[in-house]
Amino acid sequence: MTIVSLVQSKNRCLEKILTFSETFLSQSIDDDLIALESFQTQRDSIFKAMELYDRKITEMASTLTAEEKTPELLALVRAEMNRKDELTRQLLSIDDQVIQKITAVQHKLVAEISKSKKNKELLGKFKSSWLTESGEEMDTTL
Repeated sequence: MTIVSLVQSKNRCLEKILTFSETFLSQSIDDDLIALESFQTQRDSIFKAMELYDRKITEMASTLTAEEKTPELLALVRAEMNRKDELTRQLLSIDDQVIQKITAVQHKLVAEISKSKKNKELLGKFKSSWLTESGEEMDTTL
């Protein structure tokens, strides 16, 4: 495997992550984040593979001789690195949207929990005031 093919493989990993992210974002309609854990697991697996490519690229780059570092090779690597930069920008944009979606769901859940607590407190106040006003005692046989 050449250094160019390693960088291309790494870029394919980025493309795969980008596709997973876009799919997750499009499928998580109406605050449905059920697939979040699966999404994170898939991304983590691909990022681990990318780390392996990084190590291999670094190792291979350090062993290239001056004669092997031709202008053609450097141009191919630069082109792939530019592609990596563009994929990374796209991924950051999608990730920002995913984070916004997760944050919105978080806020919605906090509001629902708060509303539920208030309703529970209101019900408790109603029950306690009703019992004292009616003069009856609470049935404790249960």
